[in-house]
Amino acid sequence: MLKLNISLQIWKSNSSVVTLMSVERDTSGEFKCEVSADAPLFHTEIRVARLLVVDVPEDAPALKAEVQKIAPGATLRANCTTPGSYPAMNITWLLNDKKMHSRRFRNDVEFEDIYDASDNGVDVQIEKSIFRFDALPGLETTQSTFSVKTRPDLFDKGKLRLRCLATLFTLYEASREAEIQEDAPKLALVMVHKDQRSKGTYNFRRDVTTLFFTLSILSIILLIN
Repeated sequence: MLKLNISLQIWKSNSSVVTLMSVERDTSGEFKCEVSADAPLFHTEIRVARLLVVDVPEDAPALKAEVQKIAPGATLRANCTTPGSYPAMNITWLLNDKKMHSRRFRNDVEFEDIYDASDNGVDVQIEKSIFRFDALPGLETTQSTFSVKTRPDLFDKGKLRLRCLATLFTLYEASREAEIQEDAPKLALVMVHKDQRSKGTYNFRRDVTTLFFTLSILSIILLIN
């Protein structure tokens, strides 16, 4: 039988609450609560609940995007990795503060889930893998890759926001965010120098004046003759 090195914290315990101290991973398991009635019936009720002792990290997840600037229509890919924990954490992706809902489209592979998501027509693919963390025995890390085919409407003022949110029940919540700039082609402006425009106008007026003057002289000569 496994002997656990735990102690009862009396001042935080009462007839309905038991507080345990110095719990370890091996403390996880089923706990039973037994309530018995007084004599002469001695009726007894037993309830069972499962306890899970978790290892919560202090660090935030790591987020890395393949590019910092992308053209609309290209595929953006990013990777999110959580620090070691037990059990493995859950990763949620948010695009411009919108949660990407996933739909499983093929059978699970051991320690690997692959999802396909569609949110308002956004073509998204999410892949998640869980790895054993060899550096710290007993811990696990979650790694998720995210890819989306960008569209012009995904960029707000020339950028889109991609966030990776890692959670472990209600005990841990941390996120990382990346801003991706829109690499859109810019219109080229053709500048015409003011002097050139004025020169063209001046030459035109000069030619018209010269023609008028020439015609006037011809008219005078014809009248004299």
